Parts: sequence; C-alpha cells; structure tokens
Amino acid sequence: MTVLEVLRESGFLRNVFTILKGSVAAQLIAVMALPLLTRLFSPQTFGVYQVYVSVLSWLLVAASLRYEIAIMHARSEDEAQAGIALCVLLNCSFACLVALACAVWSGAAAEVTPTAKTFGWWLAPAVLFAGLGQTLSYVALRARAYNANAQARVFQSAVYAAIGLLAGSVKAVTSSLLAADVAGRAAAAIRLFAKSRVRVGQWRGLVLSGALKRFASHHRKFALVALPAGLLNVAGLATTPLFMFLTFDPATAGQYALVDRCIQVPIGLVTQAVSQVFTSEFSALLGTRPSAAAGLLRSTVLVHFKLAAGPALGLLIGGPVMIEWVFGSQWAQAGYFARLMSPLFLISFVVGPVNMALVLLRKQELQLLWDGVRFGTSILLWTSVAHWRLTPGNAVALHVWTNVAIYLLFLLIIYREYRKLHAWT
Repeated sequence: MTVLEVLRESGFLRNVFTILKGSVAAQLIAVMALPLLTRLFSPQTFGVYQVYVSVLSWLLVAASLRYEIAIMHARSEDEAQAGIALCVLLNCSFACLVALACAVWSGAAAEVTPTAKTFGWWLAPAVLFAGLGQTLSYVALRARAYNANAQARVFQSAVYAAIGLLAGSVKAVTSSLLAADVAGRAAAAIRLFAKSRVRVGQWRGLVLSGALKRFASHHRKFALVALPAGLLNVAGLATTPLFMFLTFDPATAGQYALVDRCIQVPIGLVTQAVSQVFTSEFSALLGTRPSAAAGLLRSTVLVHFKLAAGPALGLLIGGPVMIEWVFGSQWAQAGYFARLMSPLFLISFVVGPVNMALVLLRKQELQLLWDGVRFGTSILLWTSVAHWRLTPGNAVALHVWTNVAIYLLFLLIIYREYRKLHAWT
C-alpha cells in the first residue's frame, strides 16, 4: 500500500484540512490586526509581551505535569475521565502557586523592574485558562474532534484581536496587550469545554475511588521524563527572546518579537494542525502497521520541505522590503531579522509536524537528551554573544544556524528510530 493510500484510508489529509481551516481563519484575523496593533503599541511593549509569552510557554509545560498527553493513551473512557480530572486539579493548583509567586515577586521586584507588577497581574489567569485549554485540546484529539480545536483557535485569535484593538485605542500600555491575550485564551478554553465530552459529574466518584492516583501512577513516566524534557524544550525556545531582551534593549527585542509574531506564529499554527493529526493517526498506526507509520512520517517530512522551500527563499530575498512596507519604517530592523531567520523558518516548518514522534514511540529519554542538548547549546550561544559583544544581527545569525544544525540532529535521531520499525524506502 502506498503512502498516499495510507493517508487517504486514515483520513489524515481530511483531518489536517479540518484543523487548517480554523488555523488559517485564526491567522487571517491575526494578520489583519497586527499592522493596526503595531501602530498602537510600541516596539518596547511588544518586547515585554514576547517575554511574557516565553515565560507563559514555560509554565504551561508544568501546568498538568504532562499528564494531558497521557489522556491519549487511556485504555478506557473512565480512565480518560480520571486523567482529565487529574489534569484540571493540577492545573488549578499550579495557577494558584503562580499567583502567589507573582504576588511575592511583584512586590520585591517592582522598584527594580517596572513590568514586574504587570506580570504579577496577568500570568496566573493566563496559566489557568491556557492550561485548561491545553488539556481540553488533548481530549478533543482523543475523540478525533478536530473541528473543536479548529474553532477554539478562531475564538482565541478573534477575541485577542478585538480586545487588543479596543484596549489599545483607549490606552496603549502593556497591560492592554496582556489582557487581550488572557481573554483570548479564556475564550478558547470555554469553547473547547462546550464541545468536549467531559463528565464533570463523575469526578467526585473518581477521586474517592482512587482512580486519579492510579492514573498518575500508571502514566508516571510522563511526569518523571516527559515533563523535564518539555521544560527543556520550551526553555530552549524561550532563551532567544529573553536574551534579546536582556542583552540588548526592549526595542530590539520588540523588533525580533514582530518577526516571531508575523512569521513564526503562522508556521506554528500550520505545523500544530498537522502535528495534532499526526499524533492521533500515527499512534494508531504504530500498534498495528509500523511500516505504514514509518511511511507517514517520511511523507510528512518531505511534503513540508517542498511546501516551505519557496516561501523561505522569498523571505530571504524580499523580507526587509515586505516587513517595512506592511508595518512601517520603524520596523526596518525586523525585516533584516526576517531575512536572517529564513533558514530557521524552513527547518521549523519541516520538524514541527513530527515533533511528538519520539514521545509517541515512548522514547522519552532520547527526547530529554535532545532537549537538554538544545537548551545547553542555547545558553552557551548567548553567553558567547554577551562575552564577544556581538551585534543583534550577528547574534540572530548565530542563533539561526546553530538551531538549524540541532533540528537536523533531531531528524537524524528520528530516522534511526524508525529504521528499527521499517526501512525508509
């Protein structure tokens, strides 16, 4: 059976397009709103917002101790409900801890860091709503309710854009942008809950029967191995915007944030859509048809390379002119960054859809090792940038080519693992 026949039989392409419809609609809203937002908010504000998003991404990995992924592996509906209840309990508890930590930190650091109080107000509710949405998205994946995830993306983007524009027109401060972000995440979580099959009425009985404890024990590898790997993964991604902010200045960080927002985010929406379907379909194929699973991986990687090669070349050639024309002359440095980052956007588009491959193979240890290498390399890179006092452009170029090499290493690791299942022919 050919790869195309496997894709058709599994409904892979149809399911990808279902999620992509929501992703494209969400991105169109974001693209239309971003030029207006960049005229309301300064580069410094976007720099602070990028740091907030980086910190939030790191916190979300620990929100449910990665047990949300284990919902996909539940052997029965009752076990799945126990996993959902456990994740919600962990997420609410973690949000309370974040609120307490932010309150203490805001009071202690407010005189030193002007944005400290702002972070204290918005991080905790963001963790709560985004964490719940994260759990509910895996519930939808388990049920193959791809349309629910697609709709949630549209709701999040629409609410973020509407509140951001409204609040920014009244008072263009950092809190306005953060409030819009939290509202968008809350809208997405509410929409997912409305579309899910979560049986809240059973949770009390599941707690009393010890079902949550059994679920946590049976899937403890996700908390013990996948959690550290996930933290290192997000930390590796977050180091660049954080160090851009710390090494240079908020305006430079804001220029980088714009590139990330208008190019990396659309890439993320597409790759996440494919990754969700890949995660669901591939996990099913692994148990019954490993050769088809290997073919699905190979076709996913090759197709995404072909799709991204042209746009990456276009960004390399015309990125500076395009960015400055769309967003205004004050964002000229962002156009230069976009040109430098085009190779990284290409490899990110190729690797993103299969980024859960090692976890699906239950090779969490290898995932942890790779994430550790990437994080350690990133810290070494930015330490070198500070030591040698590199310019922002040279720092971004070094960051790009280092990460291209690391992502190629990831593909090599996957290639070796899947050779054990079936030859790539």
